[in-house]
Amino acid sequence: MADLKLALRGLTRNRTFAAAAVLTLAVGIGGTTALFSVVDAAIVRPLALGEPDRLVAVGKIREDGRKFPASHPELRDWRERAGRKGMDYRYFA
Repeated sequence: MADLKLALRGLTRNRTFAAAAVLTLAVGIGGTTALFSVVDAAIVRPLALGEPDRLVAVGKIREDGRKFPASHPELRDWRERAGRKGMDYRYFA
């Protein structure tokens, strides 16, 4: 208890140091909370899809065997074609 009183007395004497300490703690706690929220939403929680086991990545393969993503017009075309067959295409960049 005496140590706590001594620490509080020291912080009240040096207000600049106390403000810097509080600001550092606030930024650290806020940054950690924000990072955890992003990781939780992007990695930990499952995708909000009805059937995530049917999720696929589409693209093209060049003649030399290298893979590259399809363009948005191609994806729209594939989506229109799939709409006639009862399938659903959703894409994001």
